Amino acid sequence: MKRTLSFAAAAALVLLATTGCATQPSPFANAPIYNGQAAYQASNARVVNVESVQLVQLKRGTNGTWQAIAAPAIGGAIGGVAGSAIGKGKGNQLATVTLAAIGAGVGTAVQDASNLVPGYVYTFSYYSAEGKVTKTVPQEADDTLAHIAPGWRPGMPFPSNVKARFTQGAGGERILPL
Repeated sequence: MKRTLSFAAAAALVLLATTGCATQPSPFANAPIYNGQAAYQASNARVVNVESVQLVQLKRGTNGTWQAIAAPAIGGAIGGVAGSAIGKGKGNQLATVTLAAIGAGVGTAVQDASNLVPGYVYTFSYYSAEGKVTKTVPQEADDTLAHIAPGWRPGMPFPSNVKARFTQGAGGERILPL
């Protein structure tokens, strides 16, 4: 029984320690993210009329990165260690495999939750040679909205005639203050 408690305590400690690693204390943590190759590329910009803003959660991609592999691996290892302390013989094997699978699932869920960031979907329009063009652009939450629609809060009607700058280029598409 003592061995089971020590493994459970160790597993909880490792889970807490690895969850804390997901935070970014850097002042750049909330800065817009650009592709490094876009840093020295020109982009097109135009003034647009922002018609609405919707709050969303954006999921940062981790496919192919070490985080996409490490979180389920660590969770599975913790679960496997905890399961190995349960029972004997086939019961021990079953507990080890089951808790390893559950741990991998928990690790994946923790990693997915840490990759959700608040964002907005801006719906805007502008006029081109073909007529009125309406587009939407999702982007991470930053202070852009506070600059283009001061005082606006979710649930309030979006103000009319809100102007912003829409940029397109190697850095992607974004809405920025004028």
